Amino acid sequence: MSIRLLHLSSRSISSHPIDSIQWDTVWAISHVWDNQETHLLQGVTGCTWSSAAFSSPNRFLTILERVSSLVSQHKGEYIWMDAICIDQDSDEDKREQIPHMVKIFRDSAGTIAFGKLTPDDECSELVYTYDTEDGEKKAWVNNWFERVWTYQELRLPKKILFLSGEKVFTGEEIYYAILIMSPFLSSPHRQLSVQSVLNGVSPKSKLNTQRALLQASSRQSSIDVDKVYGVLGAVDEPLRQLRLDYSVPRSTALLNLMFLMSHGDVLDTLTFNRLPPDRGVHDAENWSGMMDLDEPTEHPSYETDHYMGENARVVRIGDRIFTVVDKASLWSVSIPQAEAESLPVDAATADQEWTHIGAVTDQLGILGDFSQVQKSPEYAEAVGRAGRSAGANFPSESDLFVIAPEIRKLPARSSAVPDNRLGDVRLFGQPLTVLACRSKANRSFHYGIVVKRNEDNTWHKVCTASFSDSCVLNKMTEDVVIGG
Repeated sequence: MSIRLLHLSSRSISSHPIDSIQWDTVWAISHVWDNQETHLLQGVTGCTWSSAAFSSPNRFLTILERVSSLVSQHKGEYIWMDAICIDQDSDEDKREQIPHMVKIFRDSAGTIAFGKLTPDDECSELVYTYDTEDGEKKAWVNNWFERVWTYQELRLPKKILFLSGEKVFTGEEIYYAILIMSPFLSSPHRQLSVQSVLNGVSPKSKLNTQRALLQASSRQSSIDVDKVYGVLGAVDEPLRQLRLDYSVPRSTALLNLMFLMSHGDVLDTLTFNRLPPDRGVHDAENWSGMMDLDEPTEHPSYETDHYMGENARVVRIGDRIFTVVDKASLWSVSIPQAEAESLPVDAATADQEWTHIGAVTDQLGILGDFSQVQKSPEYAEAVGRAGRSAGANFPSESDLFVIAPEIRKLPARSSAVPDNRLGDVRLFGQPLTVLACRSKANRSFHYGIVVKRNEDNTWHKVCTASFSDSCVLNKMTEDVVIGG
């Protein structure tokens, strides 16, 4: 098996056996395509196909010069870029080469990333401004962070360098910059939340199958089923064996993925989603909510979870789909509703405590006028979250980022025991049967689903539940079949 690489000195593309490549000399390139008319990308030899990656040959040559200079500074000799290293005119070559992308981004010396180039063929900035229909000035992140395929290209590399205008940001710098600007970031699409962006770029954010699928579900892709295939590089090895079939809808691809999931992944399919509209059908394909993923109840979790039961799996019985869990933890619980708490920081005074995004972009050298940018709708919540994260993770010495001294003094809410939650608020205080799926390592808090028994002795999901151990009335163990 071989892949193509561009040799920077000779500007020639040639094939290399994948097992004999010196990966410390190779840098991978991750970028957003122009997706306009195709062009033959000139300036390199060995590339005989056209590509829609860049809307003009000059755009390609301009970015190639900048990338080559940066790679050379890091002692690199080769680059891999999809537009010039995969024959864009050959479906057969795509099928052969795309599965190697995981190894390319994981094993190479690092990845250089950039969003769609500006009309002047420059690298677009890390954040930008836009005007709403109401005439407000808002800010949001570069379009590179919104694409499905770039998620795994962010999570896999040993090192990532992001090109923003004339600046270069490391992966850690990206996280802290977006974190500090987050109270002023508002998505124009209302699909990808700033919290999802932060979970995606956080160096400490736990990665698992459901979090990867959650990221993909709110990101953009030209082909809907890529919201499954586009994150396979960020999940465990067995799931990467999923056959890429572009003739099936995303729901079928998700179901095929569920058949390959491990015990913990299967339990996560129960707790990481909200229910789809009730169509009177309770099989796994319908009730799992995999097409309508919701945020996990903790953001992000840095702890190790303990999963309950044994051998959870998705199975097909006749023409129906079920989730089966051996020795499942079937508990009797009563969950009281938590009293409303005041926000960590008062929205009325937050403006005086948090550095405005314009000061941050000025300090970071991000071009554009951010002086009139309005705070996000979740401003107070974002300030509280950013304050706690900055207090816990911010470098003790840094002259790169602007942060108000008062932020470190913001009251940090205890993370020992989260709030009790139920997907259906009418069930607070009621006697419930819960399938406990996972617990925090110290067993102080649990995540699961409220279930009801069907006439045929199977169970169906009612809603998600997360609760402290004090809510548990009785703990039982039973083999369960869910989805009847």
